Amino acid sequence: MMSSACVWGYWADTIGRRPLLLYGLILDALCNFLISTSQSFYVLLTFKFFSGFIVNGPFAINMTFVAEYHSEKYRSRALLLIGLFNASAQFVLPCVAWIVIPQGWSFELLDGAFVYNSWRLFLFLSGLPCFIASLTVLYFPESPKFLMTQGKNEEALKVFRWMYSLNTGNPPEMFPVKVLRQEDFAKKLNDNKLRNPNFWQKTYNRLVQMSLLFRKPYFKSFMLIAVLQFGSILGLNTLRLWLPQLFTVMENYQSMQSDPEVGSGTFCDAVNNMTSLSNNRVNDANTSDICVPVPVPDAVYINSLIVSATSVILYLLSSVAINKISRKILMMISFFFSSLGFFVFYLSPNSDVVLALSALTVSFSNITTLTITSILVELMPTSLRTLAISLVMMIGRLGAVSGNLVFPILLNLGCYVPFSTIGGYLALCLLIAIFIPKPSGILV
Repeated sequence: MMSSACVWGYWADTIGRRPLLLYGLILDALCNFLISTSQSFYVLLTFKFFSGFIVNGPFAINMTFVAEYHSEKYRSRALLLIGLFNASAQFVLPCVAWIVIPQGWSFELLDGAFVYNSWRLFLFLSGLPCFIASLTVLYFPESPKFLMTQGKNEEALKVFRWMYSLNTGNPPEMFPVKVLRQEDFAKKLNDNKLRNPNFWQKTYNRLVQMSLLFRKPYFKSFMLIAVLQFGSILGLNTLRLWLPQLFTVMENYQSMQSDPEVGSGTFCDAVNNMTSLSNNRVNDANTSDICVPVPVPDAVYINSLIVSATSVILYLLSSVAINKISRKILMMISFFFSSLGFFVFYLSPNSDVVLALSALTVSFSNITTLTITSILVELMPTSLRTLAISLVMMIGRLGAVSGNLVFPILLNLGCYVPFSTIGGYLALCLLIAIFIPKPSGILV
């Protein structure tokens, strides 16, 4: 996903939002369907790479597409509702996996050369939402803001009339606006079109436009947002990806409570016990090469569903509150509670407290990530918006990779070290967020 950030951002700000969103969703669905038929690890890995490469575009483009279809009054709420659907998907997907994957059926073709079983069916089902989403994109015209930056004001006006008629039920001709102001970037673009530039001149013009992202007045805002997104996704994905393991450790440890040598049963006792056992296995030269599967308790799945359900509830509350408090305040509140959650995580006395802290910390981290993106949309002009979102999400995913690589290393130093380290960085992000500037009010 990180490898395609610049490519998708450049294409979306050059070709348009709608065609790339449509084809990106179709291609990602196709990749998922092909993944479900793969018969070797390397084939699966190849298609999974292409799926990640492709889906990075629709994610960033969708955020821009939705933002540009809403006025400033409703834009933040619309983006939070995207987060609500994301959280709902995180709730539904484990439910589907829990139903489908444990099924023991399978069928073979070509004397066993082709095998299709339950987990492959799950991968196929995972591609259906992208295919269905691509069908809904067919209903929408191009973003009117993008059309205006291309100097296509008449086409943009038709889209605005269509939106007006859809929202009010009145005929499109009753739309009160008759003429749209031509944007500065569109004027320059039209001047270049009059000179009939060739391919290389067009490419040069776009690169010059992209370079504005790394100059005043956008560079400072872009870098501040990138630092915040790095920390937000680092905390979110590190905790979310480690939660099943931590829940399993806690459940297995509490099942050993009858042993008087185990300890008091706190979260740190369980984690330290896991770390000690892992180190002993690594250092034990007599360890068997035979892999013995460890059954995952049902409580682990249930806990993950509770965490996802909490995110859904918090997104609903945030979508109501977003128009009463500013995006910046909501982001800072979310950073505060995310940081606090990490700081007190290792103090958890039992699995119930671990579950509550996990649910709240992941939920507030989700809100933080979406509000950061919402602020970025307001700070960037239309011609740089998708590129900026793509690059910021790339930096955020770099944070996710870094967090998952560093977390087990810090865990060996002590139970409190990884949680306090991430909590400290999120606290730093809270201070940095103070310096995020207000939108100028002209980048509609």
